[in-house]
Amino acid sequence: MTTGQYDQLFIRGPKPGGTSDYDKRITAHVDDTILKGSYFFSAMFMAPQYSTGINAAHSHQHDEILFFHGLDPDNPTELGWEIDLYMGDEFIRHTITTTSLIYLPKQFMHCPIITRMKKPVFHAFTIFGPTGAKKDFDGLIKQEGAFEKRYDNYILNGPKPGQAPAGYKYTTYLDDTVIKGSPHFSSTFIDTDNPLKEEEPHSHPYRQVLGFFSNNFEDRFDLGAEVELRIGDSLEKYTFNQSTVVFVPAGLPHCTVKAKVERPFIFVECWENVAAS
Repeated sequence: MTTGQYDQLFIRGPKPGGTSDYDKRITAHVDDTILKGSYFFSAMFMAPQYSTGINAAHSHQHDEILFFHGLDPDNPTELGWEIDLYMGDEFIRHTITTTSLIYLPKQFMHCPIITRMKKPVFHAFTIFGPTGAKKDFDGLIKQEGAFEKRYDNYILNGPKPGQAPAGYKYTTYLDDTVIKGSPHFSSTFIDTDNPLKEEEPHSHPYRQVLGFFSNNFEDRFDLGAEVELRIGDSLEKYTFNQSTVVFVPAGLPHCTVKAKVERPFIFVECWENVAAS
């Protein structure tokens, strides 16, 4: 990757000092302890040989998004998993079988997650606060009413509901117009038929994470493309060909310029809701 003044904003690999088997599987991780001012974002592959490790019911002080994405660009909705996620104080069970994002408002009870895996998937989760701190709760799952789908509106897949796809062919999409008060999170496969947008330099009043992720389970860092971004008042050029998270602080000029794509890759955008923060 090219180097310059903003190298620290380009992140890949586990949290520094992480040595567990879980840490070693992480494609990219950022939080306030790694990059001051960032919110929490972590991404990895998950596969049948791994446990999710998400067992205890808990909540967070900030909004969270869970993200599960299939790896086949020709059939991006196919997850290859069946996931049971228990949600709310009632521990209502929701089953997810397709590429989806799950919006979890702050202080909202959720988990455990029970998975029946058939093949690898890409997984990311972001908490719109400085760390992944959580409050754990003891207790049993309440089976009464467990098949109600009271929180279906928190589970999203495909383009913006009620709107014909515009621009990217979104595999998931969430913003404040979909769920009032929510942050923005969206995903798509970038390929020759769905290219990365070439933008004019701009900035935002909110912090932003841009994620560029391989769909190659055998080599999670092999992006299969070369991406060029420009950042800062002088629009320094950065190019990279590995799975990377780019943290863009509020007010920092930036633009995506181009991508030479050899193999489709997963592109994720997320940012906080300034009005709700």
